[in-house]
Amino acid sequence: MADEFYFAASGTCLVTSGDRDAYVVSGGAAARVLHSTDKGRSWKVADSTLAPGDAAGAFSIAVRDEAQGVLVGGDFEQETEGTDRSAYLSGKGKWKNGGDLSGYRSGVAWLPGTAAVAVAVGPSGSDLTVNGGRTWKKFSRADFDSVQCAENAEGAASCWASGADGAVGRLKVRTR
Repeated sequence: MADEFYFAASGTCLVTSGDRDAYVVSGGAAARVLHSTDKGRSWKVADSTLAPGDAAGAFSIAVRDEAQGVLVGGDFEQETEGTDRSAYLSGKGKWKNGGDLSGYRSGVAWLPGTAAVAVAVGPSGSDLTVNGGRTWKKFSRADFDSVQCAENAEGAASCWASGADGAVGRLKVRTR
């Protein structure tokens, strides 16, 4: 689509799940989710619930499987506006409007070792969901652009975030 963008700042507008599935989210003229189940040979396209715009749309997606995914975004020119800026996967390929975020969010990641916990980051702070994106709660005001989470052998999960001017943050959670 003309004037459709794939925002790459967080590195998570394109993700994979398993060995066959890939997902891409977009913004600009359309805010959509593209999904391939055959290693990128063909794609299905679904509208996300996020509003498109010149600086707006879906910026980041995290997917565990065909039934569990979250996406976040917004308008990077309106950093503190978080209404209708997330969506969650409810069933096979169906995206529903998620809970409001506390601002534009550029990155999202699942917390390993949990059923439905994810972290979203952006320039006006970070939000946490404990129910797969249906609701979000702000837990930090720190400015971050990207987030990745991992679990170690002892059952502790950490989310690492990076931001402007070399900023790095870590959220450590015991999951077992």
